[in-house]
Amino acid sequence: MGQDMMPMAVPARRDVHHDLDRYVGLPDREIASELRRFVGTLLLRGRLETILARREIGGLLYAYAKRHPRDRKLFEAFALRTVGLKYDEARRHMQLWASWPLCESTLQRMQDESRKRGLPFVVPGLRRLLALAGVVGRRAALALTVTPPLPVRARLPSDAEALRAMVRRLLSEQRGLRARIVVLEGEAQYANERARYHRQEAVVLRRQIRHLPNLSDRKTR
Repeated sequence: MGQDMMPMAVPARRDVHHDLDRYVGLPDREIASELRRFVGTLLLRGRLETILARREIGGLLYAYAKRHPRDRKLFEAFALRTVGLKYDEARRHMQLWASWPLCESTLQRMQDESRKRGLPFVVPGLRRLLALAGVVGRRAALALTVTPPLPVRARLPSDAEALRAMVRRLLSEQRGLRARIVVLEGEAQYANERARYHRQEAVVLRRQIRHLPNLSDRKTR
């Protein structure tokens, strides 16, 4: 890629051939330390070094997720604490890392088109770059060999007494909801009756107003 695509703020030791498992095997403490170095770069917009920093963040989060493949809550807390990313944004960074060759070719194509038209090359944001590169939907999910899993649903207790207690609690909640529905239906019926009364009263008042003498006509006479 040309000089416009040369990384400026990314450390030189990362300017190597993209390797999906480059950070795999690092201990959690070192991953956290490396991630915090990129927090300031994320504040920049429209710069290549920002995309490259996000790529490295994705690689580090990828390594962390691979160390803890079945603990989404731990992954969420780690990403939020180190680089302030929520789960979905952290996933996008991992997608950028996993699909970097495709994203890089997209950036190169955009740069070449800008040069032909004589326009400045504007680096797209993470979401737009992933969309332009086609890293969306099912394709994005397949691109990742490791993904923080979705939360596991709570299992039903095997103890019969615990199941009975659960049923009693659900029945109690059901009765409470039904009682609330009855109260709300009664309040709605009362409100409708009041509205009907006020409409009838308004009709009577309009009739009375029509039969009142027009004082303005008397004054003109």
